[in-house]
Amino acid sequence: MRKIESIREIQMIEYGMLCQLVDYLQEHDLPYALCGGTLLGAIRHGGFIPWDDDIDVYMLRKDYDRFMALVAAGQCQLGQLRIKLPGDPGTLHPFVKIFDPSVVIRTPGYNKDYPEYLWIDIFPMDHFPDAAWQHRICFAVVTFMRRTLLLHTFPDKVYGQTPIKRATWKFFKMVLGDPRRLTRAIDDYARRTDARFAGSDHYSDGPWPENMKDYFESRMIMPTVKHVFEDRQFDVPVNYDAYLRQFYGDYMTPPPVDQRAKHEFTAYRIDED
Repeated sequence: MRKIESIREIQMIEYGMLCQLVDYLQEHDLPYALCGGTLLGAIRHGGFIPWDDDIDVYMLRKDYDRFMALVAAGQCQLGQLRIKLPGDPGTLHPFVKIFDPSVVIRTPGYNKDYPEYLWIDIFPMDHFPDAAWQHRICFAVVTFMRRTLLLHTFPDKVYGQTPIKRATWKFFKMVLGDPRRLTRAIDDYARRTDARFAGSDHYSDGPWPENMKDYFESRMIMPTVKHVFEDRQFDVPVNYDAYLRQFYGDYMTPPPVDQRAKHEFTAYRIDED
């Protein structure tokens, strides 16, 4: 097993994973778009943000569900890559993740009962309410479930500094029980929200919104156009400027070095010495 020392090597492995995924999506007429930091990297850097270490893709709920149905039916083969759906054994995420089982990840504090591998995230874009007060309620519900799930993901991490807050979160963790059940509950809530507000003009990453800014008018996420990422053209929102300004503000100005977010993990190639 060889420790991967270069973030660029990690990025290139992920890039190969992205190409395999997109080839499949295009072959099966499943629309997608780069999002989050991957979209930001495409626009600002023409590829990965130099310090970024993951890839994010979104699909509208109807297309996301079609993709999940193909995966569940065993009709999605991506070479050596593996796909985990919400509620599957071995995953603590309420959204689809693509893994490369040849690259093991070690994250400080992560639940050792759930092995980690290098990944790509696929998020559903769900209809969210147009009214701000309803959006705040939906966001609060998902955030509560997300924080409770993270108590399983990082067992030693406790939210809140007071004994009462620590006891409260531990109580909810105990009551909600099996984390697989919780991942399904989060996905189900996002799915119901999408159906309930199907006529709305707003979308969010339903099961895993980053913050209140993870909330977009339909014009910000569709339709899509081609844009270069590394050495290939991928789909991005045609109105990517509005999307990125909503999410990041002045996105063309890189943040100070001490504010450049990245995952704190160590990666190892298990098929190499």
